[in-house]
Amino acid sequence: MRSLLLTTCPGIEDVALAETERLIFFSHYILKPMGIQGRLILTLNEDPSLAAEKLNKFSRTIHRAVILLALFNIRRDSSGLEDIYHNILKLNSLEDYLNSKVTFAVRCERLGKHEYTSIDIARVAGKALQDSFPITRRPKVNLDFPSIIFRVDVIGTSCFIGVCTTGDRSLHRRGYRIYDHPAALKSTLAAALIFLSEVSSNSLVVDPMCGGGTIPIECAFLNPNLKRIIQGFDISPKHIHGAKLNALAAGVHHKISFQVADAKKLDEIVNCNIDRIICNLPYGIRVGRKSFLKKLYSDFLFSTLKVLSSDGKITLLTTQAKLMKNLLGEIGSLKLKCERIVGHGNLNPHIFLLEKA
Repeated sequence: MRSLLLTTCPGIEDVALAETERLIFFSHYILKPMGIQGRLILTLNEDPSLAAEKLNKFSRTIHRAVILLALFNIRRDSSGLEDIYHNILKLNSLEDYLNSKVTFAVRCERLGKHEYTSIDIARVAGKALQDSFPITRRPKVNLDFPSIIFRVDVIGTSCFIGVCTTGDRSLHRRGYRIYDHPAALKSTLAAALIFLSEVSSNSLVVDPMCGGGTIPIECAFLNPNLKRIIQGFDISPKHIHGAKLNALAAGVHHKISFQVADAKKLDEIVNCNIDRIICNLPYGIRVGRKSFLKKLYSDFLFSTLKVLSSDGKITLLTTQAKLMKNLLGEIGSLKLKCERIVGHGNLNPHIFLLEKA
């Protein structure tokens, strides 16, 4: 089997697929295999490890690239552990990755109700991997610094087994995040917002509530030939200082201008038309002040209307979908081009793509 299992944020699987098509060649794909969100499977004509290496280096939307060894249905009761053990014993490609000189570890993710835990899964999978070899050639377990990481993910009644090429640290954990905003946006989701915004080389891109600068920084990486300086604003001097530190660590500080400013007065800050406004709006959850959201959202949208170019786009992320739709109905000058729900931690915010009516 020459297949890669890619993981990403639930709801942006198609965006991750579109980015992957730019980076590697594959002959077939499956979005949400077995109905599981946040995953896609690619069938390759080349060594999957080479394709995975390229994705680990260049992708901005995937979390992990796993060489898929098996995918099967699994029982939720204790017999599910037997399913894992016997399916691993049936694998005929383990010698490509393991031998007596190689150490390994098993990492698990378990979602849903089962009569076994992630620890049980790792224990049984590790035993099966060792039992697949004669005693004299059995690989050893090293949980802290393994040579090879096997992933055994059980989601509902589905089980994915593979070799993780990404390592223990998900790709969404960028090394540039020196300053961690208290409501930081996952970098892969920020990249998806930018892809959906269809930024061109001539676009003026503005994030009016940039927080720690994730969206402007990801935009700089995804659009290295952007001719105009990306603008990032936030009302908090602390966040702007942190955003500058993050951009400096990312090596893209010269492509972004950060400034302390009020997003409700965007028309007073920017004296030219904006092509792309991309923003992660306050959700009113962590800050605990939902009452202020309607005025904030309303003033912000009216302000953007004054500076948005005739063919400009606004891409917003928010958990306040009902409020947003009500405001769009009241304003009338903005139309909803598309909407989608995505996964972000324990939240399910909506992406709104808006244009002038």
